[in-house]
Amino acid sequence: MIRAAVLLGMLMLSACAQGPGPRRERAPDGQRVLRGFDGETLERTASPSALVAEEIALGQSAQENGLWTALARYGADDAVMFVPGLVDAKPWLAARPQMAPGMRWQPHAVLMSCDGRSGSVTGAWQQTDGSFGRYTRIWYRPYTRNGQWAWTAFESAPLATPLAEPAFVRTKVAECRQGVPTVTGANARRQGYAQGLADDRTLIWEAQTRADGTRSVTVDLWNGRDYDRVLDDRLSPPQAAKAPF
Repeated sequence: MIRAAVLLGMLMLSACAQGPGPRRERAPDGQRVLRGFDGETLERTASPSALVAEEIALGQSAQENGLWTALARYGADDAVMFVPGLVDAKPWLAARPQMAPGMRWQPHAVLMSCDGRSGSVTGAWQQTDGSFGRYTRIWYRPYTRNGQWAWTAFESAPLATPLAEPAFVRTKVAECRQGVPTVTGANARRQGYAQGLADDRTLIWEAQTRADGTRSVTVDLWNGRDYDRVLDDRLSPPQAAKAPF
């Protein structure tokens, strides 16, 4: 198994090669962007290694303190998760008996907005009882002086066959060209549905449970002209009815 530290180091080297851009605060339409808008392009400041580092820290906390405690510590106040239906995470976690420490996971792929403040991680997990599966976690870092990463959506499912570990963590970052449209209905929350939008609008995610019992997590990235569906984790009703672990 590839060591997490090696993966993190490789990603950090790649991120450093891009270099930081000039910092400006407002796009022409008045919407705040996190790093730079020169009239032509948003400055690419995404660093997928930041999300790998958060996953490593969350994983260490889960091994030491149990998964529920770790998720509560690193989750946003409005975070949602499938258990198996979609629920508000913080109240649900607070009411659960603690899960035993020892769960492990490995990030396999990272998707990120151009501004580097929103992204998703997909990967594999292993439980101490020998079970295994896959997960998707959405992360967000607010644009404040002391803004910290927090996960905002979490979906997981057991598998009959463990996922093969890739040779390296795959990454994809949204395009930073101008013309990103205004997205209506963003950051919506209702029964069985949640949506999130990157501050620069280059990433949109959705989590939902449909009437037929199907559940899904999707991520769309801006490609410079339109949005591409780059992640579509979907579980049929029989699979979706299972507990997350």
